[in-house]
Amino acid sequence: MTTPRDRGVERTTFRDAATGRNVVQWTNNALWESRHAYYDHCPWSYDGRYIAFASARSAEVKVPERDGFACSNAQVCVMDCATGAIRTVVEPVPYFTHTGAFTLWHPRQNRIFYRSSAGQEGGQIGSVDLETGKVEHVEADMQSLDCHGRAFVIAYNRTSPRHPEAGIYVTATDGSSSTLIATKTQLYEATPNRDRFDASEMTVGNTKWSPDGEYVLAAMWVNSKPALHRSLYLIRGDGSQVRWLSYFGGHHGWTPDGKAVIHRDWLTRQADGQKSDPRLMLIDVATGKTRLVIDEPLGSHPVMHPQGHLVFDWDEAGVYAVNIRRKRYDYLVRFRQAFDQSHAGTHPHAVLSRDGANLLYASAETGHAELYTVSIAEER
Repeated sequence: MTTPRDRGVERTTFRDAATGRNVVQWTNNALWESRHAYYDHCPWSYDGRYIAFASARSAEVKVPERDGFACSNAQVCVMDCATGAIRTVVEPVPYFTHTGAFTLWHPRQNRIFYRSSAGQEGGQIGSVDLETGKVEHVEADMQSLDCHGRAFVIAYNRTSPRHPEAGIYVTATDGSSSTLIATKTQLYEATPNRDRFDASEMTVGNTKWSPDGEYVLAAMWVNSKPALHRSLYLIRGDGSQVRWLSYFGGHHGWTPDGKAVIHRDWLTRQADGQKSDPRLMLIDVATGKTRLVIDEPLGSHPVMHPQGHLVFDWDEAGVYAVNIRRKRYDYLVRFRQAFDQSHAGTHPHAVLSRDGANLLYASAETGHAELYTVSIAEER
């Protein structure tokens, strides 16, 4: 068990020169960079008291891994939202420039899950209880955690002794069970344009529990054929139903009511796979029909406000809000300095607080990844 260590308060506030909004910079450290997990994984605890994230010494994040960089001796940290005080709760942990340590909160407890190791058979998930300091590990991996805090879901594209068939698995958070709910073969057979590729070419991933914990949303793409339309599937959590939902363009996520999927698509597609004219789109889960959110060249990693009238996203210039009713968008924050937004750099991954009052994002405008929030109260 790691003994918690205080890192102190690094919080500062400044006024964005372009938008006039007050921005809180929560981390500000010359040696340590900081990242939360992902754009649709809330970094606030269930009671709103803490923000979870991972930190690593920037000078040590140099090991090439996939399309980014990694290190093995990072920290899982929590920040007190009232005081700004930061403390380290677990170390060392693996760290990746895209998603940090992939820190996820239990939806009903002050307990943080994180990726504690990676391996050919799916790696290991660690968890730390903030009340007791107890650290546990289970043999599993995760992309999403259900609303009850009972099960992870992830796709495995290769077989292994732990996962003898490629597909989508639901694993109990205590590691007691791992259940295959959809095979890659099932998804392939459900895909309308399967005549254009072989099942062995497809990659399945980005599995996401629905807000009510009943369904899993999964994506499919073929890396060797960039012109091929990607697909989305709906899978009931017990594996009793597998359904092709729609083609889609890019990063996707559930709307808060679970009735639709928001994603970035393209108006123009070339035969060689080149795409242009991005747009934000909504897919109706019941019918599979798609509609335009706003006719503007927007779309990266969209998230929707709980009230359903706002969508938040980011681009190279800053973080913006789309008002669906008014069909307009405005920047909340303009980045003060351009920075690398690739997986090897810093993805902002703008994400909402649980009450929908604040938006947290990462930015490397000061040199390396730090965490910021901006209030969205006036956008309501």
